[in-house]
Amino acid sequence: MVKPLLGPSAKVADLSGIAFPHWLNNAARVYLAHTVYGVPIRVLARNHGVHPSTILRQVRRVEGQRDNPLIDQALEWLTQVNASGPAMKRGHTMQTQTAQTKTEFPPLPENLEADARRVLRRLRERGAVLAVATGFDTAVIVRDTDEGVTERLGSASRSLVMSLALEGWIATEHPDLRIVRYSLTAAGRAKLAELLQDAAEEDDDLEDLQSSGHQPTRKAIAESPLMLLGRRKERDGNPFLGPEHMAAGERLREDFEIACLSHVVPAVWQGFMAIPDAQTATDQAAHRVYVALQLLGPGLADVAYRTCCQLQGLEKSEAAMGWSARSGKVVLRIALQRLARHYQDTATTSDLVG
Repeated sequence: MVKPLLGPSAKVADLSGIAFPHWLNNAARVYLAHTVYGVPIRVLARNHGVHPSTILRQVRRVEGQRDNPLIDQALEWLTQVNASGPAMKRGHTMQTQTAQTKTEFPPLPENLEADARRVLRRLRERGAVLAVATGFDTAVIVRDTDEGVTERLGSASRSLVMSLALEGWIATEHPDLRIVRYSLTAAGRAKLAELLQDAAEEDDDLEDLQSSGHQPTRKAIAESPLMLLGRRKERDGNPFLGPEHMAAGERLREDFEIACLSHVVPAVWQGFMAIPDAQTATDQAAHRVYVALQLLGPGLADVAYRTCCQLQGLEKSEAAMGWSARSGKVVLRIALQRLARHYQDTATTSDLVG
């Protein structure tokens, strides 16, 4: 039976001061309130208006999930975040080794849903998994193609992966491996559908936002236009875009996504500025995007930026730039060829967080 870490005499009447993230699910809140703050099962049941057995089942279920090292670390991480909170300052002391031997954890995601939409969207793609290696702070989203090539689709911080696993949006059948692969769960698909619906509603107002001078938003879709184009075959049966084209487009997109974590999303590619002496990861990514797009120049940079970064369909891009139908995919392939040569010449693979 799960026992609280604090004695039965602990007086915790108000848990409003606990620094739980707003996105944390109710089961994890109940578990931490009981095991860390010592709130009795019956008190939690009264506060939530349910039977004590319901609370006990939630506590046991979360305790059982601690067999997964990532979820175990996430719970320790949340415990440590609250170790200096108001409830602890009222005289309670931690009885766990976590509090006695403090471990440095990455910061909590400030906007989990925004980050989750980016990662879950990529995990929805056919064959995509999230690979987490022991001892690394960054996880990568990869998938194996029909040609047997492993493509990298994106990356995620370890703290984000911990949060997604704790929420039950991703799961693994083999948590004890050195490299653990997580897949999208049914709960994750449901959450993604909710996030995509919200994004679609925001996108309906795009023209009004642009006319009023606001920054445009990029519509979140399950698969990027580049991935859809990558499935097309030529008359001889060969893929229209080769692995080197797909890798170059995804590399540009990853740099763009990283840059936009702290930079305003420019409506056009010329909005990216050179930052040759960049110190932060986001500034370095923004500089790499600038260099790559400047190398392509007008036309090629336009279609690459719209398709790979803004996730705009080719038909819409052709109409916006006044091009003839079906010409965009040819121009895009030329742009991706130059990007692939640029990345190969500059050896930027080691600079990417993934």
